[in-house]
Amino acid sequence: ACYNKRTENQAYQRLSFVLLGVATPSDLIVDKQRTPFNIGRGIELCGFTLEEAKPLGLGFNGMVSNPKALLREILGFTGGQPLLTQKLCQLILEDIENGTVNGKSLESLVDRRIIDNWEVQDEPEHLRTIRDRILSNEQRAGRLLGLYQQILQQGAVAADDSWEQMELLLSGLVVKTEGKVKVRNPIYAAVFNCDWVSKQLSNLRPYATSLRAWFNGDCQDESRLLPGQALLDALAWADARSHQGLEQTATVSWGKGKYPDSS
Repeated sequence: ACYNKRTENQAYQRLSFVLLGVATPSDLIVDKQRTPFNIGRGIELCGFTLEEAKPLGLGFNGMVSNPKALLREILGFTGGQPLLTQKLCQLILEDIENGTVNGKSLESLVDRRIIDNWEVQDEPEHLRTIRDRILSNEQRAGRLLGLYQQILQQGAVAADDSWEQMELLLSGLVVKTEGKVKVRNPIYAAVFNCDWVSKQLSNLRPYATSLRAWFNGDCQDESRLLPGQALLDALAWADARSHQGLEQTATVSWGKGKYPDSS
């Protein structure tokens, strides 16, 4: 490797490489018996702080009464995510009325220009990139959605460095702070909400209708239990793809169903 040859040949000390992208080490390792990342170090990319975002606030000078307060409101919606922060600043400049934007009108702007019909309005592409990273691999999608559903329902989960958490972190959808993993910002939470997760899981689950009916009946209506081979297929599918959450409860409950006769 070039890095190792630096100790033998000074010419290699003039060579430096920068690889930019999003991946976990497991995505890049070809030979698991080797450790190609022992010379690397992780770089955590954080969102803009108010101080770091100050140059963006200069664009509001003379256009709003309190640029700093507006910038603080913007960061409250974006969590400091760079692209989203810059996009919202641009949308405000385009949509500004009467020389001022307050918190209430900013919320309306976010709903109207970013969240509503977000797949159509997502230019430059950002939210669709997150969506595609979560859903691109069907076998993994169920587990990622299951974990994300848990984060939405609980507000946060303990960080455990599992591959599911790593994938969600790399997507940018969630962030790790103080030993907890939570949704990165209110815009993401509004776009990728519980209804969105349920819809995506329904597209993946072969037993979505039965699962919904089972929970709607407070898990008491035995007529909704899957019978025979359908139960075994559902349990096998959930075991292979899901994370903790609705599937875990359902598989335990549905275990009361009738298994096919082995004879």
